[in-house]
Amino acid sequence: MNCKHYQCAFYLFLLTTLCLAFGATAQKNELKECKARVKANRNKLFRFDAYKVIESEYQIEESTIRVTHRTALDSVHIYSPGGQLAVALNVQKNGLISSPVSLTYVADGLRLTDSIVPDGGRRRANAYFGNLLSSNSVFCTADPQAGTMTYYGIGGQDSLSITDLKGQGREIIWYKDGMDSLKKRWNEAGSLEYERTLTSEKILGAEQQLIQHTFDSLVYNKWPVRCQKNWYPTGILSSVTFHYRDTPCLTWKYYNEQGKLTRMVKHKALKGTPVYSGVGIIPVQERFFLTVYQEDPVDSVFTEVLNYRLAALLCRANVVLDGVYTLQVDRTSAGVFIFKSIEGLHAAEIQADLARFFNGLEKVRPAIRNGRPYAQLLELTLKISPAIN
Repeated sequence: MNCKHYQCAFYLFLLTTLCLAFGATAQKNELKECKARVKANRNKLFRFDAYKVIESEYQIEESTIRVTHRTALDSVHIYSPGGQLAVALNVQKNGLISSPVSLTYVADGLRLTDSIVPDGGRRRANAYFGNLLSSNSVFCTADPQAGTMTYYGIGGQDSLSITDLKGQGREIIWYKDGMDSLKKRWNEAGSLEYERTLTSEKILGAEQQLIQHTFDSLVYNKWPVRCQKNWYPTGILSSVTFHYRDTPCLTWKYYNEQGKLTRMVKHKALKGTPVYSGVGIIPVQERFFLTVYQEDPVDSVFTEVLNYRLAALLCRANVVLDGVYTLQVDRTSAGVFIFKSIEGLHAAEIQADLARFFNGLEKVRPAIRNGRPYAQLLELTLKISPAIN
């Protein structure tokens, strides 16, 4: 291809661009000088004024979460995969739950249920549905698969844990200062079979008699030694053993079923200085749930493209258009606009035209929250005002 062909292509491109620009300018000038069909619509401007988000809808895990934005507290409705309403609650603008609620969610593959009591003081903190919702007032957590129910005290530390042993009884753990200070287990018949405190552990038989008792003992007023006693089912002592930490110590004694001492085993004597293991309570750290919104502005679509369409509508209308119009439109999680409704004077006369406009718009970038696109219901305010010369 020689140079002349390149020049021809360039001039053709330039001519096309000039024609398009001239056509667009001519259209705008024609619209600017358009004489409205209805006299009452002349010398007026029909323009987009503002918009706000009425609802946001998220698809998280298997749930649909719809947030209705209100002046004070937002209203949240959570729907199951089948479309059934699972729970309704109120939240603050930052997603902090403000109403008592029993909330079921998935964490680490487990389906759990939190009982939230906002008026019960600051308790356990937790976040739900990709940090969409959060709470610092979790009263208890139920794990149906494990059969456990864990209660929390003020400050967020564990207070009480109840475990159903699935046909083999029940276990309850009481906590103090974040440590399990008391643990008890009952069999299916309701008889106590196990009890443990911070310094003692007991195993009981079917007749509630002691089978084994392990407890702390102080030897020579300085050695913290763990002593363990065992009994025969008849209640007669069978053995007494000692451990310093994990090391056997002192003299172990063994008895026959008649209670007679049959054997003694001497272990290494306790010498030197005892080594103590201190217990430190780690303060509960405040948990923050960072939420990042990326709402790409759609103002340019409304202030430029929509305003041009509104000007054409005002000019062509066969009825009087005046005052304020409220229009609702969906912006899907794929960035597609879907017209919903419009209210105002003679709104029915322009509804079809605006529906074609919004439904025919090209995709825009959807709103993004923590990297996740979500749908919105937008409410636009359109106003007709006198033209200013």
